[in-house]
Formats: sequence, C-alpha cells, structure tokens
Amino acid sequence: MKTYSAYQEERDGFTDVLETVKTIEKIAASSVHFLKENVGNLDRYVKDIERMLSRMDVPAGRREHPLMRKRAAGPRALLVVTGDRGLVGGLWHAVAAAARVHAAAYRVVLAVGTSGASVLREEGVRPAKSFAAQTGDEDAVTDYVFGEFTKGSVARVDVLYPRFRSLAEQEPALVPFLPFDVAMPLGDGGEVEKPAFIPLYEPGKQRVFEELFQRYVAASFRRIVLEARLSELSARTVAMEHAAEKTRGYIGKLSLRFRKGRRALLTEEQLENFAAHRS
Repeated sequence: MKTYSAYQEERDGFTDVLETVKTIEKIAASSVHFLKENVGNLDRYVKDIERMLSRMDVPAGRREHPLMRKRAAGPRALLVVTGDRGLVGGLWHAVAAAARVHAAAYRVVLAVGTSGASVLREEGVRPAKSFAAQTGDEDAVTDYVFGEFTKGSVARVDVLYPRFRSLAEQEPALVPFLPFDVAMPLGDGGEVEKPAFIPLYEPGKQRVFEELFQRYVAASFRRIVLEARLSELSARTVAMEHAAEKTRGYIGKLSLRFRKGRRALLTEEQLENFAAHRS
C-alpha cells in the first residue's frame, strides 16, 4: 500500500506533466491564427496568378509546358503530406487510413513528414521515399516530384493531406496535383472572363507565362503544406486540451488519496500519543 508521501510525489510529477502539456497547447494555439491568415493570403495569391494565367492567350505554352502535359496512360503517384511530430490525436492515423484505402490505385507512394511516414508503415503502406515536413523544405519535394513527372516515370500525381475545416475538425482530402490545369475564370453571366484591355508583355508573352506558371506551381504546393501544418497544430491544440483535462482529473484523485493517507497517519499518531499518555 502506498504511503501518503508516495501519493504526494506522484501528484507533484503529474503537476509537472500538466505544465508541459499546457505549454505545448499554448504554443500550438498561438500559431493557429497566424497560419490561418497565411493560408488565406496564399490562397488569394494563387487564385490571382491563376486568373492572370487563364487570361493569357498562350495555347502553345500551355500544351508544351512539361508540368501541364497530360498523358493518356501511365503509373500514378500518391504524395501523402503529414508532419514530423506527433501529439495530434488520431489525425495522422486518419490520413494513413485514407492512404491505405487509395494506395492500390497508385504504383508509387511518397510521404512528407517523418511522423506520418511511420504511421503509414504501421497501416501497411510503405512509402518509396520520405521527406521532412520542415518549413522551407518544400523545394526538395517539388524538385523530386517534378523531375519524376517530366521524365515520364509517373503520368499523374495526386496529393493526400489533412484539410482544415475548423479547430476541432480536420479531414483527409485527396486532390489532383500534376498535371496542372489552369481553370478559365467565368464572369457573372457564366461566360469566360476576358481582360478589358489589350495587355503588353515584356520580355514576351511566353516568358511571362512561364514565370507566372512556376510561381503558381510553387505557391499551390506551399498552400497545401501550410494547410496540413494548420491542421496539425489545430489537432495538437485540441489533443493537449483533452490531455490537460485528464491530467487535472488524475491530480485531483491523487490529492484526495494524499489527504486521506495523511489524515490516517495523523490519526494513528494521535492514538499512539494518547495511549502512551494513558499508560
């Protein structure tokens, strides 16, 4: 049977755990609002570039750009975007479960995020190649994926990532990535929107199109990575809230046992003192 001092030591240990959990929760929560704003800004930036690209009459450039080339058949690749850290509840397992469902349709599975890659292996999906999900490492991912696509090693690339719905809700989403398709924006009447003036391009329409397209590609993938990061931090915030609540409950139980043990010991000492005094 534990002594009251043992309950005190255990309670003090869980109090330290609670402080750590609250710190992790505060760090994650403070980043959620910042990332939501960044994702919104990047989303508007991507749509602005898409609008400019769709207005440019460059049919040859569209057909010949390697990242827009559509192939009738060929192997497909699935790029699974997760994160490098855990403490996100069941988020990575939900993404891995979705990957397991879709994996049969793809010859190659690639993973972004070391923690998510481990969960993928647990689910029986073995990535051919894994990348870290650190901020700034997006170029390493796109360089590899674009290289495989332009070489013809894969005919299509889809991305599976945790889509952000709200602080308490994130869901796996499967979206097409390559080949890129620039949508034609429609006006209020449903017709194709056209510029109200004749634009002049310097150093040339084809060069401007290619430069805008490269920015469009990079920004589109970075938006996916940022949204996955936003989902990760949101899930971690909620998970740490639940962990803190459970830890407080356990601390309360230990405190009650500590008080009962201490009261029993004091009562025993008082009885012994009383018996000694009587004798």
